[in-house]
Amino acid sequence: MFKSVVPLAVEKHKKLRLKPVADYGFAASQTMCPITAVEFPRVAPNYPIVFLKDDVGDMSAFALLAVPNGKNLFIDDNGLWRGSYVPASIRRYPFVFGRTKKDDKTLALCIDVESDHVSETEGEPLFTEDGKPTEILEKAIEFMKQFQTNHAHTVAICQELERLEMFQGLKAQVRLPSGKKFNFVGAKIIDEKKLSTLADEDFLEWRRRGWLALIYAHLISLGQMTHLAELYERSGA
Repeated sequence: MFKSVVPLAVEKHKKLRLKPVADYGFAASQTMCPITAVEFPRVAPNYPIVFLKDDVGDMSAFALLAVPNGKNLFIDDNGLWRGSYVPASIRRYPFVFGRTKKDDKTLALCIDVESDHVSETEGEPLFTEDGKPTEILEKAIEFMKQFQTNHAHTVAICQELERLEMFQGLKAQVRLPSGKKFNFVGAKIIDEKKLSTLADEDFLEWRRRGWLALIYAHLISLGQMTHLAELYERSGA
């Protein structure tokens, strides 16, 4: 999805402008995308929610956008998003937080300078003439900060789930009336049997924190694997 990500710096990027993201073609190759726990209720009616290690090795949540070995099923030929909810990790494009040094824990706001949504002649400027962030950049920064906060919260939930060994490997087969079969494997899901035997004190703590609703949203979302298979078959792929 990202082609050439660099830290955003007024010295280098003062002339950059941002065009509205109406065409989601940049995400056509994405078979999954990161999501945060606060998104679960809106993601669940559209996409299966699974758990995987992210790019820094933390267990986190992802939405499946394709059948195994398929392509993103939620972008039409005109680049429009087909689902009723566009995940925040897609909406943040062309911005992303990144580390300027491998071992540096400080995150910098980065931008994909090769994005079709970035230009020096079209769109809204990111910086004022005196080098200060414009309103559109300030909104992007605030959005990214909130996304990062939500991501950290999601990782914390996953760490607790890992501590209690609540994950199991995903092994699901979807068979359509046409006879076509799809095997979903390789990710993690919550083990319902272990959830049913969760210690009372943990269950009450999760309820207090609002985690139970998120967990049940995840479990319900797994039914969307059939939806993915049906979308794939209707697409004629």
